[in-house]
Amino acid sequence: MKISRRTFLTGIGGVAVGAASLKGISHTMAQSGQLVEDWTNHTEDWKVSVCPQCAGGCGLLARVVDGKVVRVHGHPLHPVNLGGLGPKGVVLTETLHNPDRLTTPLRRKGARGAGQWEAVSWEEALGQITGHLAALRKAGKAHTAVWLEGRVQGLQDGLFRRFMAACGSANTIRMGRTPDLSPPGQYYTQGITQPLAFDLARSRFVLSFGYNLLEGEDSPVFQQRQYGEMRQGEGNSATLVQVESRLSVTGAKADRWIPILPGTQAALALGLAHVILREGLHDKAFVSSRTTGFEPFKKMVLAEYTPQKVQVLTGVSVRSIEHLAREFVGTHQPGERPAVALIQTGQSDHPREVYTQMAVHSLNALAGSLGKTGGGVAQQVLPAWPQGPGSGTNPPVPAKPRADQSPDGVTLGGVAHLGENILKGSPYPLGALFLYQANPVYGLPDGTDWKAALEAPDKIGLVVSFSSFMDETSLLADLILPDSSPLERWQHHQTTHLAGVRAVSITPPVIPPLHNTRQTEDVVLHLAHELGLQGSLPFKDYSALMEAHARTLHQNGGRVISPQGGKQSDGFSDFWKELQTGGVWEAKPAAGSLFGNGSGKFEFVSQTLKKELSQRGGSGGVERAAKAMGIQAKGDALLMAHFEPTVFSGEAGDFPLMMNPYKLLAHSGSRTANSPTLQQFQAVHLGAKWDSWVEINPETARKASIQDGDEVWVVSAKGRLRLTARLYAGAMPEVVNIPLGQGHTAGGRWAAREDGTIRGGNPFEIMMKTYDPMRGLPATGTTRVRLEKA
Repeated sequence: MKISRRTFLTGIGGVAVGAASLKGISHTMAQSGQLVEDWTNHTEDWKVSVCPQCAGGCGLLARVVDGKVVRVHGHPLHPVNLGGLGPKGVVLTETLHNPDRLTTPLRRKGARGAGQWEAVSWEEALGQITGHLAALRKAGKAHTAVWLEGRVQGLQDGLFRRFMAACGSANTIRMGRTPDLSPPGQYYTQGITQPLAFDLARSRFVLSFGYNLLEGEDSPVFQQRQYGEMRQGEGNSATLVQVESRLSVTGAKADRWIPILPGTQAALALGLAHVILREGLHDKAFVSSRTTGFEPFKKMVLAEYTPQKVQVLTGVSVRSIEHLAREFVGTHQPGERPAVALIQTGQSDHPREVYTQMAVHSLNALAGSLGKTGGGVAQQVLPAWPQGPGSGTNPPVPAKPRADQSPDGVTLGGVAHLGENILKGSPYPLGALFLYQANPVYGLPDGTDWKAALEAPDKIGLVVSFSSFMDETSLLADLILPDSSPLERWQHHQTTHLAGVRAVSITPPVIPPLHNTRQTEDVVLHLAHELGLQGSLPFKDYSALMEAHARTLHQNGGRVISPQGGKQSDGFSDFWKELQTGGVWEAKPAAGSLFGNGSGKFEFVSQTLKKELSQRGGSGGVERAAKAMGIQAKGDALLMAHFEPTVFSGEAGDFPLMMNPYKLLAHSGSRTANSPTLQQFQAVHLGAKWDSWVEINPETARKASIQDGDEVWVVSAKGRLRLTARLYAGAMPEVVNIPLGQGHTAGGRWAAREDGTIRGGNPFEIMMKTYDPMRGLPATGTTRVRLEKA
């Protein structure tokens, strides 16, 4: 039966009258009419926004009723998601209305970590920060200030770096990978800084080395779209093979899962290359015209990576290696779609993982899949900052030691060194520490170093957190300036790392802030003006910065995508209005440069890496740098993709299992556990929720007399976690898997239990502190553990 609006309202009225009669309550016709009038007098609107929960930048439509956000949907015309939306985007309304949000600036009373706070005005808090930074600059210590950031998007990183450089500090430091920069495998072989976009929807064969296509990498919604497209069409469906130590959702959806021992992916990739080269299956035209260093690479691979040797290293059979290599390269017939090899690009799992990325990416060169539809496509580089008059001067980076420098001065500094450096007061005590979307006490293996450093008043002069919640690191701050929620703020997101998407999203706040919060970007611009830094940052607020960037976009052509259809306006005023209504600008189709190095070719022997190692090695050159970084290869081999054995922390006799921490679609590190919806739908594959667990191979569990659901201790040389045992056939016998995202001691009532006990466990607590000397990131997959029944 079709229900009209009149029938619906009449039905509602009938139900109301019936219910009232049952309760003995009398209603007059006038009162009933008033109810209908109240129902029909609501104001409703739909406003655009952007989801900031991952690197994809999905477009949103927020339903606003009487000024209140009641629901968010995917923007149906946004080129990233076309109406889809991931679970972390769906819960943005929970973030907006979360009862544990910090609602006003707070200043510490008593010692750091004592939990004593007082509310202060924004003027008082900002005055304190301005005075502190001005004093550092006057004393010649501005370089001791540090900005530590987690996930940033769009113009944020450029703004924060400009602010710190203008203040006099080079210390803008990321906690993790930068999605808008090319991963090492692409940078060292092609010399490009813009990441390739892999056109999976038109690929013939997708070989994934742990690339979490359907959950945690880059843009799950976009990638699930690509997965659907590559699986459609009889006779045209692409083959997907997943190589990884744990059967993920992607592995379960693949045509084949190939289990592999942790840390040996480079060996397998080069074993495949051996078969390809031995049998002459590579794309000879591409290799001869678009690559350099092929002959030394070929000689090394044929000599050192026979399938028999690779089987011993990886646990993958000779038969599987040879069959997979032939499948991957195909026939090179005209019209045949290319194959692509992917590798995860997040945190380093193992030291010197640069070579693993180079090894996997070399397969794309051997198959000739670079620069082709269905392969790895170079995307157009879009202007990342306003250009022309009024954009501000780009301040030079101060020539001072960085706070995150490595102790030897040769290996790459980074967040892996920062906590220990602060604790030691090396190279200097910090004058100030700003934390944006960063929770190092919880989210790094050296969280105990961070906690000790933050608690010591002589290590850091001023600690400012911009967190919306009282997380583990904010508890140790001096000031907390709560950021507005994503739906209360201007949003900017630039997407060029996804195939076929060259878009910039710019959206105004959906609603004004519900509480006494401010957008962090506005706070930074206010501080810049108070400190007299308008020459570098002339914008009065973040909306003015985005308007200036929009002028640059308008000058570059393209079109605004809006409900009225895509169109290019002649005048900027109309363009700016349309952009705020539609939410997304799409660039004209254009290809980027496939190579950015001096040779203009794919380098099997990387001159980019040689130059970097030479600079780091100083007078000792490449060899000194290689020794400091623990690289075992010699000569040209250390400039080529090769297998570097991983040294695991812990004796195999005492700790026979390798720990694999992994991300769930529902959780992204430390920021999403305080959502009841995400907690409820945490892990569909196990039916698990509101907790964490350790996945154990059934045979491994049987030998240890462990049953599904038992409480067990996971023990490393650093500590122990009490977790629920879950028997999972997707776990290799030598490996146990633990999800990230739980084990909070703060962050809200759903992240940490109100009775003070911890919900689940945090793998970082028992993770040995190992780092990747070539990336400056923690190496999260090197810890050995054992199981004990609780």
